[in-house]
Amino acid sequence: LVGMAQSVSVHPERCTRMCHKSATCNLCETNCPANAIKVGAVGSNIQVDWDKCSYCGICVNICPTGVYGIREKSHTSFLNSYVDKISEDHILNLSCKKIDKTAFAKDTNPPVLMECLGIIGLTELLYFYTRGAKEIHLHLPSCRDCVNKYGKEIIEDVLEELKKLSEYFEHLQGTEIINSDECIIIKFPVAFEKPASEEAQKEEAKNNESVSRREMFNLLRKNATDTAVRSAVLLTPQNLPDKTPFRKTKDVPIKRRLFLDCLTYLGKLLKTEMPVGPYFYNMSITDDCKYCKICTRFCHSGALSADDEVVGNYTINFNASMCTSCGMCKVSCYHKYIKSERTLDMRTLFDNTVLYKVPVEETSDPESPIME
Repeated sequence: LVGMAQSVSVHPERCTRMCHKSATCNLCETNCPANAIKVGAVGSNIQVDWDKCSYCGICVNICPTGVYGIREKSHTSFLNSYVDKISEDHILNLSCKKIDKTAFAKDTNPPVLMECLGIIGLTELLYFYTRGAKEIHLHLPSCRDCVNKYGKEIIEDVLEELKKLSEYFEHLQGTEIINSDECIIIKFPVAFEKPASEEAQKEEAKNNESVSRREMFNLLRKNATDTAVRSAVLLTPQNLPDKTPFRKTKDVPIKRRLFLDCLTYLGKLLKTEMPVGPYFYNMSITDDCKYCKICTRFCHSGALSADDEVVGNYTINFNASMCTSCGMCKVSCYHKYIKSERTLDMRTLFDNTVLYKVPVEETSDPESPIME
């Protein structure tokens, strides 16, 4: 049962490789330090060798579509458990478990231990910052001697994305990064107020709200159910079905939603044209598009949608804020009518949805939405 409480959950229906035969994403396979993940073809499934899995959480960080998650709690609760560790002087000390604990035995603010710091991405750094951490200290001993060997490389890639983003937002301008052999220190320009802990928020909610008899019993039932589920999770490894479940709903991954929420804390926009990358994507549709809507069907987050309310109004909507840069729209378009843009106008990220009017030939029946 070692490490079972920190294992990951797997949602194969969100995987692009499970949805389309031409999808090429292999981030989880290539970045898994234990080579425990194997992604099959469409109609098969994602196989995880739990005996090899080191529970580092790198797959949780690296997957843009939210295939992997923290199994024992929501991602927000996972992050809040570390927000609670931010000191009064706005410093968050984090370290992997391989560090020499005796070196910090006399410290008043010793590092909080994680299985691997490779689970921390740009979203996590911004979340800690906007929740009160003016400084984040990441203690990384030699990753070469660790089974989770990619931890520092992933952190350094994330820091490059942070540097790019710091040029675009007021409250990131002046961010300082000090990178040494065993510790990375990130100094942010603003000290945000630290929110109350989860326990304090729950206690305050109990004191401020009256609960009816029915609500009380519903709460007790929910708590009992959650306890039973957690117990089952800790005692048994996850068994994935033989075939990938069909994805019936579209939803924006929780990490994307948290990322967008963090952006609202970062003050004025200093530049407007953002180069596209893993966190921002922009696309266009050529005039040759026949409005088959196949791209909207394969878009897992709902960033692409078709406007069918008005007969004869052939429109495809693109919401850049909901897009996870997975590229499934381009992969699914058989005629290659979708083109990637090099930049994204950041002014439209939250305010406007880009509308693409698709020209079509008129049919004999002007009220019919079916094209010849």
